[in-house]
Amino acid sequence: MNLPKFDYQAPESISKVCSLLAQAGERAAIMAGGTDLIVQMMQRTSVPELVIGLKQIPELQNLTYSETQGLKIGPMVSLQKLANAAVVKDNFPILAETASMVGAVQHQFMGTVGGNLCLNTRCWYYNQSADWRRSLIPCHKLGGDTCHAIKGSRSRKCYAVYSADVGSVLFALGAEIVLSGSQGEKVVPLEAFFGGDLIKPTNLGKDELITEIIVPPQKLSFARYYKPSLRGAIDFPKVGLALVASPENKDYRVVISAVDRKPARFKDLEAMLSQNEISAKQVADFAAEVTSRIRTVANVSGSPAYRRQMVNILIKKAFTEMGVVS
Repeated sequence: MNLPKFDYQAPESISKVCSLLAQAGERAAIMAGGTDLIVQMMQRTSVPELVIGLKQIPELQNLTYSETQGLKIGPMVSLQKLANAAVVKDNFPILAETASMVGAVQHQFMGTVGGNLCLNTRCWYYNQSADWRRSLIPCHKLGGDTCHAIKGSRSRKCYAVYSADVGSVLFALGAEIVLSGSQGEKVVPLEAFFGGDLIKPTNLGKDELITEIIVPPQKLSFARYYKPSLRGAIDFPKVGLALVASPENKDYRVVISAVDRKPARFKDLEAMLSQNEISAKQVADFAAEVTSRIRTVANVSGSPAYRRQMVNILIKKAFTEMGVVS
């Protein structure tokens, strides 16, 4: 598959990027590492007239840590750098471990943290070549009014899923992001960044880009990400599950990816775990209730029933490995 024709610019400042985005609007696309965008362009699911590269902006590649401000990650920090950096391994090992699970070594070398956060939602029917898709009625993400993952249905909802590994873990860690645009800078919780829109999975404005990711300092007793997939790290997860916890503070955060258009977290159920000492029955009830709330369909690898069951199993496994239940 060949790339469509496009113009390319690599500005040397954030303000210039914002200016170009404001002028081009929907006709422009930001390229970080390119591991997702280039594939989309080859498949013609994204056909920008202007591609704006960010590699010439040094401040977007910063990676620092302090005990007061936490971990600050530039969006152009590669997944390889995130996986190997001592400040990440020492303070947020879950991030280093998760980065090492994304794709192959080549993907980690090229792929970036910002790109992983902004990963487009995926579906068997959407992520195909343009020639393959011509045999189907256009789906929601391609301007149609149907979802091919729901057989024989003109569903009003798109069931493509958000499958980013690092993005889901950052969500569990309570990260914030700095957005820069033509109107200036703003800091928003990562939770608010994921809009879950039918077509556009994030709330990134037309003239905005991520300029920093901030992970607040926190004392965690347990933090782990689980990723069952077809071929190990090289594939997207069938489901992804992050558990970040501090039993001493009765703080339990469970985030599930690859089951909805944005990372799924159920704070009301987490609050139930925080009220008393945790028992095996409470964990089993929590896992069952979470499983009942997610709706998996035939949109990515693994049957819907298998993926639901894996969520149940992984929750129990995580709490067992934490040592709060046996």
